[in-house]
Amino acid sequence: MINFKETLNKELNHITPAQSSSQIVSKSKQKKPRISYIPRFAAAAIVLILLVGICFTPSNLNNPSNNGFIITAGAKELSSDDFAVINSDEYNYIKFNFNYILNEKANSTDIAKKYLFYSFEKTLGLKIVGKDIDTITYKINNGSLSAYNYTPTDDGGSITQIKNTYSKLSTKFTINYDEQDNWTFAINSSHPNDDFYYRNTNYFVLADTGEVTTYKELKTEETPDPIAYGYKDDSTPLATLEEIKKLQAYISADNMTGFYNYQNSIFKRLIDEITIDVTVTKYDGSTETKKLQLCYTPIEVKSSDSANDNHSYTLSNGTISAKIIVE
Repeated sequence: MINFKETLNKELNHITPAQSSSQIVSKSKQKKPRISYIPRFAAAAIVLILLVGICFTPSNLNNPSNNGFIITAGAKELSSDDFAVINSDEYNYIKFNFNYILNEKANSTDIAKKYLFYSFEKTLGLKIVGKDIDTITYKINNGSLSAYNYTPTDDGGSITQIKNTYSKLSTKFTINYDEQDNWTFAINSSHPNDDFYYRNTNYFVLADTGEVTTYKELKTEETPDPIAYGYKDDSTPLATLEEIKKLQAYISADNMTGFYNYQNSIFKRLIDEITIDVTVTKYDGSTETKKLQLCYTPIEVKSSDSANDNHSYTLSNGTISAKIIVE
């Protein structure tokens, strides 16, 4: 019989990005990537470049007033003075659009060359600190935000909760202040669609054949080891037609290093347009809000020879930073 719990975990890991890198490794049981990164501790040797512009704060913004709570990323408090990293160099997680062919001649298992990305996902290390706070509401602009909570139960089962903004009618969600440590947050660049989570079927690609399928279609008792995840979707791509043509040109020239770096510049354009409103509601009913501006810093790809066995873990990678702004 299919291990339902294991299957559910795999599906959830790729339906929503809201999980830490350690959760991804433990739940997805990924093969160890065939990629050698310079250790984070050797910070001086890591090359971070901005492929398209840099992180700017709009010139008409004023310093925010102290409204009674702070937002932290790790041990650092976010401020209006500068951008602070809220996600380091862990992998960007790609979903592909299996209805959009980039290159008809590409091998069926060479997913990055064959299919256009649908979205990319990145976890956020945010925490709210304050007094007398009852709930926290997150509202996103120009993207999707998810929160994931997987809690084991005493009887060996589990309780899974997912909150997301995959709808133009629902751009925000609320959690309890004293439960925020149980939630993992993530940003997703995809366009919100009504009832996205419930309507879109999640597909994956089989390693041996490149077949795009689902657990239901596969009808097997064995758990496959997919090499990519995504959707079959006819919505407008996140990449513009001009950007898609440039991606195709890199593929035709067999320049995948250029491909991944250019794809990263698209990711920067998408993330730099995103702001998140964080509103706390206190026990007395009063509310206070701070707005975060996101900024994506691409990491230069110098070789495409070390691609991951799972193509959803793309070489197009970077950091996300945030800064408090006032409109």
